[in-house]
Amino acid sequence: VSLIDPEGPSILYQRHIPSELSTGIISTHFETSKFHGFEKNILMVATKDSSVLALESDTGNTLSSSVVRPKKPSRALFMQIFGGQGGSGRGYTVSDGVGINNVNLDDAILLLCAEKAVYVYSLLHVVEGTKKVHYKKKFHSSSCCWASTFCTPNDGLILLFSDGKIQIR
Repeated sequence: VSLIDPEGPSILYQRHIPSELSTGIISTHFETSKFHGFEKNILMVATKDSSVLALESDTGNTLSSSVVRPKKPSRALFMQIFGGQGGSGRGYTVSDGVGINNVNLDDAILLLCAEKAVYVYSLLHVVEGTKKVHYKKKFHSSSCCWASTFCTPNDGLILLFSDGKIQIR
């Protein structure tokens, strides 16, 4: 992960994030939230091996010594953060740009879609490095190859599978 100063041609910091299955980052989200009583600027990072970690966006230091990942990781496709300030807390994937939100860690959740399953984590648990999954839905018949969220009066999730099936949740 490299953070570049938008006001000048300099790199603020670079961090190498190790990966078990495949290297690369699928999504990042900037968040401003209270953490242990202090307001922090947090950079949430999801990697291709389904790992999620929180960095202090000002320094690049990890906020926890643990990375949150499933017991049986598969290639991650999509990460989205919901909740916080009573709204959807929507961020953006790397392909859309970088999201900047102000969220309440106690209320926010992180959705991670991978080829083999969908995971929902408490954002507070991810920041603290607690490996507790709030919800998991495994895909048994085929692998997911694309995922995205959409806005209606309620947020929704659309999944496209390798056998051509589409699920809307």
